Amino acid sequence: MRIHGNQLLYEIHGPFEASSTQGNSRASRWQAALARVGGVLAGWMERWARHKRIRRATFDLARFDDRLLADIGLTRLDIEAAAAGVPLRERGPLAEPLQA
Repeated sequence: MRIHGNQLLYEIHGPFEASSTQGNSRASRWQAALARVGGVLAGWMERWARHKRIRRATFDLARFDDRLLADIGLTRLDIEAAAAGVPLRERGPLAEPLQA
């Protein structure tokens, strides 16, 4: 490309970055590696904390009696899903009992 008139070189090619020396590139590689390790550890910690919250909520809901669970719209089978935040299935009207 050619520079025309008052046009500056960085307007054509973008800003220039200083070339890094061997020491700086090695340090930046270490920083990038440590950032990746930190990201993995942060992900593990988040999953562990979520697992602990779900277990605690499951334990708390399991202590309720069936009548109280029915009042909040749950059954014993729904406790784990409700604690994990999974949307409960849509419930239709209760089925009529079979007559013998």
